[in-house]
Amino acid sequence: MNILALDTSSTVAGAAVVRDGKLVSEEYRDHRLTHSEIILPMAERVLAAAELDVSDMDAFAVNVGPGSFTGVRIGVCAVNAMAAALKKPVVSVDALEALAFHGAYYGDVVCPILDARGEQIYGAVFDLSGGTPKLLGERQATTIDEFLGSVTARRPYFVGDGAQAHRERIARLFPGAVFAPAQLMRARASSVAVLAQQKLAQGLSEKEALPLYLRRPQAERMRQNG
Repeated sequence: MNILALDTSSTVAGAAVVRDGKLVSEEYRDHRLTHSEIILPMAERVLAAAELDVSDMDAFAVNVGPGSFTGVRIGVCAVNAMAAALKKPVVSVDALEALAFHGAYYGDVVCPILDARGEQIYGAVFDLSGGTPKLLGERQATTIDEFLGSVTARRPYFVGDGAQAHRERIARLFPGAVFAPAQLMRARASSVAVLAQQKLAQGLSEKEALPLYLRRPQAERMRQNG
């Protein structure tokens, strides 16, 4: 089975191809580039590197957020368009689950945190002792302090740009905390692709992906408050 996965939910833009459970090609960029301009050329390059064509794909996967509202829409629209044209299924992978996957088999809980600007974050707590993310509680759109106050583990594993932004505060509150290494700290399309393969094996797919928003876009909030 061939799967093409895209991730444009944050400052990272990524594309990856998984073939029969093996990651065969991936491209990762985190350099303030316009996702709408680079994501399709990235997809073409990872397909070429895998010696495959988009028509060879059995399914498509995408990070549906939470994250950048514009970024999420770019990836979702691109994947939906390809899947519709080829009449192939789409697998939605949420950003927090994909980040949590970077702590696979960690013995304590894994806490992915996404920076939502200021003191606001998106966060969740997962158990990955079995190798795949198991959500504990609910996904949260809240302040960093409120989220950290809800974490009860002694040695949580922190991952995500929010964990990086608030690293000193986290380390003070959790002296035993473990932080993901640099190559795993941010979103990766390869994680989306591998999780998508697992979901497909469970019969989890759809005809069209939808963005996952934990709060309304800033423009809507400003209109309401204005």
